[in-house]
Amino acid sequence: MCIDLRNDARQAGFTLVELMAVVSILSIVLALAAPSFTAFSASQRLRGASTDLVITLLAARSEAIKRNAEVTVSAAVDGDSANWGRGWTATAPGGLQIDRREVAAGFIDGPASPAAIVFDGSGRMTTAGGVRIQLSDGGGHAEVAPRCISIDLSGRPRTSVGACS
Repeated sequence: MCIDLRNDARQAGFTLVELMAVVSILSIVLALAAPSFTAFSASQRLRGASTDLVITLLAARSEAIKRNAEVTVSAAVDGDSANWGRGWTATAPGGLQIDRREVAAGFIDGPASPAAIVFDGSGRMTTAGGVRIQLSDGGGHAEVAPRCISIDLSGRPRTSVGACS
């Protein structure tokens, strides 16, 4: 009952040809998957930014009700104008900062108006009518749907997929 260990050790492993075949197949699959992955990551960035804005708006509305005072959510200043695609800041009376979010330049495009949203002590907006803010992909991915953040007359924000109408 003698087992020849040299024969078994020689057959273990992969040949160079087999290894090169697997590497070439993997590189082809990755080359085909890369464009859809970049669009997916752009879509997730846009989804995250719109959700973050809704969370900040909800926190500002809640803080306005709690304090019975005006709370302002203002767009970040990009150059000479406000841009919701670059970030926003929520501030209470006296300059107390409630929340601040920054978005990396070039990834998300947003409108300049309204430059600020003000919630009064009852949680409603001080401006008449509802507000809509459309965030879109700034990376040039046409297949990524924009996000619409809308605030109804009672001051409740929500986000939806698609352009604001």
